[in-house]
Amino acid sequence: MVGIVILNYNTWNDSIKCIESIVSLTTVPYKIYLVDNCSDIKPGNECLKYLCDYNVELIYSDANLGYAAGNNLGLRKAYNDGCSGFIITNSDVVLLNDCITKMVKYTENILDVGIVGPLIYDKNKNFQPIYMLSRLNAMGKVKNMMLKTPLRVFLTKFQDSFIKYDIPDRSLRVFSVSGCFFYITKKCYEKVFPFDENTFLYEEEYILGCRLENENIAACIIPDASIMHMESSSIGAMSDFSYTCLMKSEEYYLKEYIHESLFMRYIVKILRKIIWRLFYKKR
Repeated sequence: MVGIVILNYNTWNDSIKCIESIVSLTTVPYKIYLVDNCSDIKPGNECLKYLCDYNVELIYSDANLGYAAGNNLGLRKAYNDGCSGFIITNSDVVLLNDCITKMVKYTENILDVGIVGPLIYDKNKNFQPIYMLSRLNAMGKVKNMMLKTPLRVFLTKFQDSFIKYDIPDRSLRVFSVSGCFFYITKKCYEKVFPFDENTFLYEEEYILGCRLENENIAACIIPDASIMHMESSSIGAMSDFSYTCLMKSEEYYLKEYIHESLFMRYIVKILRKIIWRLFYKKR
């Protein structure tokens, strides 16, 4: 049985759509755990009836714990219930095929793979590039940010090593996968999880990649599994709060997992501030 953990924060309608796609397409045995991260908006009776009809276990958090700690609530319950594998999914994800079954089957044949991600499409059905092909240190972070500037013309080699823009025709080994949707084997969960709860938002994927490397466990993307990521209606544009979370999480990742110097962390911090003001700050 696959334990499917959906993290909800004021996105009940999105969560229902996500569940509907799971129910209509998934053929392996599964149980859904909907973790409510202390939403301001409470579910209506119709929503609660729908969750009950599909045997969705609703887990309420007493506080908004963020991505890592919120998902850990669902993962721990699924593990204690004896699930043999786990899906992490954002509430604003819709399955496009029976991707959960495909990811489970893939790990049965490729034993060193512990994390599997699908191809991701946006709400207009445009393929989204695959990021995190490789590990990023502080200089890699700087180069990645510079891709948003005219200086990107000098960074084609880095770009090719970190981002894949075309659809792969076979499974693709990556440093880490997008946190919006991925499968975890039980063996990987026991060695690598729970998520590091020192972050609230952002950098969870990079931290996961480092942990996988330390345990010699591989992550990959498989092309026959696909989802649609509708973009988060719970986070939205990068507000001051989101920016603060990013800065704290990035500092934590670079210090605790990459062991970068104070000087290099300062360079990343200054450049991040400039890039945010130019391209991401909510107007």
